[in-house]
Amino acid sequence: YIQENGVSSEDDYQYFGKREKWCTNGGTELGKVFVQRVVRIPRNETLMMHYLAEVGPMTTEVPIIEPLRHYKEGVFHPSEALCAEAPSRTQTMTVVGYGTQNGKNYWILKNSWGETWGMNGYIYYERGVESCGIEEGDLFGVEVRKVPGVEAANKRSDCHDHCN
Repeated sequence: YIQENGVSSEDDYQYFGKREKWCTNGGTELGKVFVQRVVRIPRNETLMMHYLAEVGPMTTEVPIIEPLRHYKEGVFHPSEALCAEAPSRTQTMTVVGYGTQNGKNYWILKNSWGETWGMNGYIYYERGVESCGIEEGDLFGVEVRKVPGVEAANKRSDCHDHCN
């Protein structure tokens, strides 16, 4: 569907997790993003970093281990024992970047558990070491084409005549 029809970006059509009326300003057109293709990313730290820098985010799976549920900040590194005993349940996260903090390399992952989890919905997951499969699992990227809108369309206001 998205390949043929596109989807609005979060900047143009924000999700707030509650029912509210949205104003479409009567006929203005939102920008859209179209999927060009889905690609499998090689399981290689350097190639992953190159893809992030040149193309964009990718998805990965991480095991749902107890310390992950309670993550608040810093570079997350589960013990080898926890990784070995990890349940088969996983959580899909989006790899959006990478960095280094206090000599520890990490991936920046965006989770879907909301902004109250982690660092506003993100986690720094240690990179370059056994990291419960982030660099060993299947990684997928989506190459997109963006089409800008006519003007910003979704304004939260008292727009009276054009609310949905």
